[in-house]
Amino acid sequence: MLRNLIGALVGLAFLAMAGTANATTITASCLDGDPAGQCPLAIPPSGTFGTTTSDINISESGTITDLNVYVDLTHTWVGDLEISLVAPDGTQILLFGNWGDSGDNLTDTIFDDEAGTNISAGSAPFTGSFIPDQSLSAFDGFSITGLWTLIIDDLASSDIGELREWRIIAEVGDVSVPEPGTLALLGAALAGLGLFYRRRRLVH
Repeated sequence: MLRNLIGALVGLAFLAMAGTANATTITASCLDGDPAGQCPLAIPPSGTFGTTTSDINISESGTITDLNVYVDLTHTWVGDLEISLVAPDGTQILLFGNWGDSGDNLTDTIFDDEAGTNISAGSAPFTGSFIPDQSLSAFDGFSITGLWTLIIDDLASSDIGELREWRIIAEVGDVSVPEPGTLALLGAALAGLGLFYRRRRLVH
C-alpha cells in the first residue's frame, strides 16, 4: 500500500511539473482580394522577369511541430520560377526550383514533407501534395508568430503570371502551466507523506 501511495505521488508530481501538451492547427491565408494588397500579385511585378513577394502576418502563438504551404498561381512557363518561404527570423527554404519546363500554373499545390512525391517528379500544374525541394521541418520548433514571406523569383523573360492565393497550414503545440490548485494539492500530499514517515519511525 505504501509503495502504491508513493507511486501515485510521484506520478502526480510529474504531471504537475510537465503540464499538458496541447496541439492545434493554425491556417493563415492570403486570398484573392486580400485587403492588405498581398494577393493577387503579378508575377513578376513588372516586365517579364523579377521577384514577387507576398506576406502573411500571423498573430496566433505556438511552437511549430509541422508546417505545410498551399500555393495557387498562374504562369505560362513554370520552369522559370523559384518559390521560397521565409520565416519571421529570416530562415529561408526553397519550395520549388524551376520544375515543370514550359508547363502552365501551380494549381492547388501543397508542399508537405509527408507527401508521397517529390516536387521534382511532378508536372504542371502540380495539383496535389508534393515534397518540397528543401524540407519544411527546418521550421519545426519555431514560433508561428510573425511575418512569413513567400518569394517568387521569375528568372527568365517572356512569360508572366499571377499569384492568386497562398496559405500556411501549421500544427502547433504548447506546454500549459500547472494550475495553482494542482500544485497546492501536490504540496499537501507530500507534506502528509513526510508526516506519515516521521510517525512510522517513532512507532518503530
